Amino acid sequence: HVLTMIDPNRDGGIINLGGNSDQMTFAIVDTVYIYNIVGVRTNCTPTFANPPIQNACANQPWCYNPGAVDPENDSLVYSMVKPFQDDPNNTPGGVTPIGSAYFPANMSVNPVTGSLCWNNVSAVQGEYNIALLIKEYRKNPIDGKRYLVGETVFDIQILVVACANPDINVTAVPNTCIEAGQPYSVSVTATTGGAAVSPLHLSATGLPLTTGVVSPANFSSTSGPTANGTFTWTPACGDV
Repeated sequence: HVLTMIDPNRDGGIINLGGNSDQMTFAIVDTVYIYNIVGVRTNCTPTFANPPIQNACANQPWCYNPGAVDPENDSLVYSMVKPFQDDPNNTPGGVTPIGSAYFPANMSVNPVTGSLCWNNVSAVQGEYNIALLIKEYRKNPIDGKRYLVGETVFDIQILVVACANPDINVTAVPNTCIEAGQPYSVSVTATTGGAAVSPLHLSATGLPLTTGVVSPANFSSTSGPTANGTFTWTPACGDV
């Protein structure tokens, strides 16, 4: 089953869509596969923690991750695809990739982690659009096979602007294993070694910080020439 959402107009002047983008429709797609197989039947699409509207600095590296989490712990596989638009030859609800769209040079996505990176952002300032195709694979505990149970097209808007070169450094936060009911806390610091930027701000997104968890986490921060933040969480058993 293919589910679509179609909006009459995209923003005008989207650089990599190759034409009058305000005359193109905005479309997103979700495909659900239904199997009459025990262990594969029910499915929910991934939850996205990070907003799909992002800023990038011209001529500098840029990375973004949608923060996708699958409720059933299905394996997620990521690839870049062209943004979609309405397909007038297949109505209602038909969509097709924008044929004139192209991928910006030096942009790629990690198929396992979903991190989308633009190694050297274009010098041409303005809006760009890229879409990620996210496929869900589920391993059936009965027959051991993996089944494609869903596909989601996630459309991302990137606004390229001129920036100073701040050379911002953020302390690494190690991966960790948390036991339900036990408190966890970790600190993070951001400093700049290049052009002066003050104040620096730290923010955090992610599934533990949403209202969908039993015991939400907290992220507090201070701003200034150096920004400091603290993430704290005491997860409940229902958050496992």
